[in-house]
Amino acid sequence: MNKARERPTWPYMGAQVALYHDLSPMTLDARRALWSVTAMLRERGIPYKWGFPFALLARAQDGWISARHPDDVLSLLEGQGLPPMLVCNWIMESLGPRPRPQRMPRRRRGATPPGPPPRRRPDHRDPGE
Repeated sequence: MNKARERPTWPYMGAQVALYHDLSPMTLDARRALWSVTAMLRERGIPYKWGFPFALLARAQDGWISARHPDDVLSLLEGQGLPPMLVCNWIMESLGPRPRPQRMPRRRRGATPPGPPPRRRPDHRDPGE
């Protein structure tokens, strides 16, 4: 996926292919909300990973501590001996309406671009000229 971020499309068998993450808006909101927590885990050298459908799991001495809900973050931090930290409620953030990105309509293959029609020369002269 790191390589996919470098280019918008990749050639494959005569076609152009685009690669995208397949993450739900709620998962993206949760990861954004937990950015400061994961930054602290990285600073302290504490291994962590993302679980499915959503969880932040941090390595502890006797296994893994998980946060699947905003209420679980405090116990995850305490279990790691880290100071408490406020995070936004990503579940409530995800329930609101999302603006849809504006996309340009796709052109059909071989279709002419929008704009005035091209000027054409007459094939033959009018006999009245």
